[in-house]
Amino acid sequence: MPDAPIKPELPDLAERLAFLFPEADLSTLDLADPHALAELDDEHTRLGFIEAEHPRTGDLADDERFRLHTSLHLIVANQVLTDDPPQAWPTLQRIVAKGYTRHEALHMVATGMSEALFYAMQGRPQPPEVYLDYLAGLPTQATRPKPRPTSRTGGTPSRPGKRRRR
Repeated sequence: MPDAPIKPELPDLAERLAFLFPEADLSTLDLADPHALAELDDEHTRLGFIEAEHPRTGDLADDERFRLHTSLHLIVANQVLTDDPPQAWPTLQRIVAKGYTRHEALHMVATGMSEALFYAMQGRPQPPEVYLDYLAGLPTQATRPKPRPTSRTGGTPSRPGKRRRR
């Protein structure tokens, strides 16, 4: 039995697959053939596509961080391909339409899921509405990193209430 079976009846399945796995050549895949989708029903195949898009450099050089990062991408991909919750795909589309990159959009959705996972692992699972409300609120300015304030001279960050001595 597949880990997270794709819903072949989704009218925009080809668009979803292209969005989630841009590095994979799925152009020859016959989406009307259930046997053709069988390989994509395997999470290891999906994870392979995601890992191919993420070279192990910089912050992702560490194996544990790499696995966590790609696993969160996989969770979002599974949500989009199973349409569970159905709000995941329209949320990604809305974020990209606002000018964010595809990867930023995936990270925004994954951030909400990681918070839900955190609470579940603490034995305090949140009701599904908390995650759905998070998706409904995306994108927000809080999801983009804020630049650090600097002084007028371009030096170290300024501190409110403190004057520099000259």
